[in-house]
This record gives sequence, C-alpha cells and structure tokens, in this order.
Amino acid sequence: MKHHNPRRFGLFAMLLALLGLGGCEGIEEDLGIIEVMYGTPSVHYSVKGKVTDEKGNAVKGIEVSVYGNYMENGQLVSRPFMPGDASDEKGSYTKERSSVFGFPSLTIHFKDVDGDANGGSFADDSTTVNITVKDVTNGGAWYRGQAEVEVPTIKLKKK
Repeated sequence: MKHHNPRRFGLFAMLLALLGLGGCEGIEEDLGIIEVMYGTPSVHYSVKGKVTDEKGNAVKGIEVSVYGNYMENGQLVSRPFMPGDASDEKGSYTKERSSVFGFPSLTIHFKDVDGDANGGSFADDSTTVNITVKDVTNGGAWYRGQAEVEVPTIKLKKK
C-alpha cells in the first residue's frame, strides 16, 4: 500500500487555491443559476422599460421577470435571471444584476398579478432583446463590462 505525503498534498491544495481552482462557487437554487465568484468573467446588467395598456396609459403592478438565454447542446435554454418585481405607478421598471460570462439575449416576461386593481385584467406578454456588452474596463481580465438594456415599451392587451 502506497502512503501519500500530507505535506505534498497540502502544498498542492494551496497552489490550486492560489490559481482560483478551489471551491469558489455559490449556487442560487431558487433561480437555477450557478455563480462562480473568483476568476470568472462577469457582466453587470441594467434592464429598464415601461408597461402601458393599448391606449398608452401607464400600467402599475405588472410583474416583470427577466430570463437569460444561451445555447446548450445546440438548443436555446432560458433560465430565470431576475425575479419578478412590479412596475411602478408610471409603468416603469428597472432591474439590475451581475452574472458570470453573460447572456447573448434576455427574455422579459410581463404578468398581471393583481387582476382589475391596475385598471383592467391584462394578458401576459414577453419580449426578447439581444445584448451588447460595453467594455468599461479597457480590456480588464475578469470583468467583461456592462449591458444597459432599454426595452421597448410593452403595450399589454386586456383579457
């Protein structure tokens, strides 16, 4: 039976830790996202927009959720990225979050969760926007930049 030198193993573990190859990840199970905290490129997203009815009147209380889209094994996968928050009294919403690597597109879902309380019962809707990441680091190694997404105004139809 071969015995391993614990000192050699400890030195190897320290080397891996210095290279960022240790257990440096956190999992957000509720969103289905794995975030690696060290040594991984990241993008900061800012998503803004407005929700109106068909006549152009602002609609408050619409749940706005953002999903990140990417290709996996040749198929488009959409994962929850930013949980739902309600649009304000002007129908506006702003959502921000950072993510590793980045998404080539986002799908924004709109859902009426309060029924007639916001001026009518509205049908669910969604839109997909492509992402352009602006490099704000002048070539920094681990931060890919910012993606500021201005979503076109969504006009919800009444049910």
